[in-house]
Amino acid sequence: MVNPLDPTDWPIAIRDLPADTYLVGGAVRDGLRGVFPGDLDLDFVTPAPAIPLAQQLAQKYQASFVLLDAARQIARVVFPQATLDFAQQVGDSLEADLHRRDFTINAIAYDPRGKVMVDPLHGQVDIVQKQIRMISLANLRDDPLRVLRAYRQASQLGFMITSDTRDALKTTAPQLILVAPERIRTELSYLLASPASHRYLRWVWEDGGFAHWLPQIDETGLEHLACLEAWHRAVDPCWQSLDHFLAQPLLTNPGPGEPRKRTLGTLSKLACLFNAQPEPEFIQHTLSRLTYSNREIKLIQTLLKTLPQLPQSIALKARREQFFLFRQVGSAWPGLVGLAVAMGIEPKALESLHQAWLDLENPIAHPPCLITGADLIRDFGLRPGPLIGEILQEVLEVQARGELTTKTEAGAWVRAYLEAGGNQG
Repeated sequence: MVNPLDPTDWPIAIRDLPADTYLVGGAVRDGLRGVFPGDLDLDFVTPAPAIPLAQQLAQKYQASFVLLDAARQIARVVFPQATLDFAQQVGDSLEADLHRRDFTINAIAYDPRGKVMVDPLHGQVDIVQKQIRMISLANLRDDPLRVLRAYRQASQLGFMITSDTRDALKTTAPQLILVAPERIRTELSYLLASPASHRYLRWVWEDGGFAHWLPQIDETGLEHLACLEAWHRAVDPCWQSLDHFLAQPLLTNPGPGEPRKRTLGTLSKLACLFNAQPEPEFIQHTLSRLTYSNREIKLIQTLLKTLPQLPQSIALKARREQFFLFRQVGSAWPGLVGLAVAMGIEPKALESLHQAWLDLENPIAHPPCLITGADLIRDFGLRPGPLIGEILQEVLEVQARGELTTKTEAGAWVRAYLEAGGNQG
């Protein structure tokens, strides 16, 4: 745990910073709140050109250099446990720069040499009062993404949004249509990662922030999301194994600035919001427009497609139905559990299915692959074509009934099937 306001905890020496370089943004806000992160994320503003400064520091300390915005002179220096962003001051003075920012709690600068705060907009008062207050409507309009950022920071900090700011967010929300979709997606990912995301997503919905990008959101979807999060908070010990699976990132190499928040858990929350329009085509159109990956889109489609099958699998307790349910949902099962509970299915009714999924040796939840198309071509001399797909489906049906358990049995069954002219039962 490191203190962002203590230069001795920084990976660079304070003497390497030009005079009139100030620490700004979230590090100052969190330092004043007494919140000390495991890794440092520092933002500096300097009157001098920032890119050469970042390059010099990266070279001196053998760190990585990342150019973020050449036009606005913004660059990043990346250390193993710290990220330092450098930006050239906007305007004629530090105060002018701070007046261009989004919210007062983010418009506080810290002089690391004099150890004093520069707070022309009284952001420290708003931190104490736990509220987010805009600096001006014009600043929101300069970058409409700040609308979503207000709700996101409220969710992360547990702050309220002042009434005048909320009114300004409503006024500016229609301009979110002008924002790059990947920036919208990033803020949405942060919001969904909140343990009480339903509260803040409701604010966004009520204020018109989703009108363009997620038009399907409705009252019922938000209620389902609230039920899902309430269940997560009060989960029975027998379900605690879900946490590990739900927290796994779905992206192996997130890009610069991409939050490590796109997990099975956050996507199951997002699936709740498609309650009104669960059609695969609509999901594909909506999420591809937000630049979600094909894997993420397919996962949400799978969750919403398999959800209606759950009641039958629970009621019938039939091996075949459960076999194909698990085959279809695969590793997304923990997300399906939460979605099912959100839709009103009793957790107790899912326990036996869940225990089966946890057992990697269970032949229904994790059936072995007994035969492949390549096996059919190699061992039986078949040509690629519809017959191979037909045979593989028949093998799955017989396997689902528990009549095939080994590769040898599957091979014998295929031979008999072919000898009978494809009419094996």
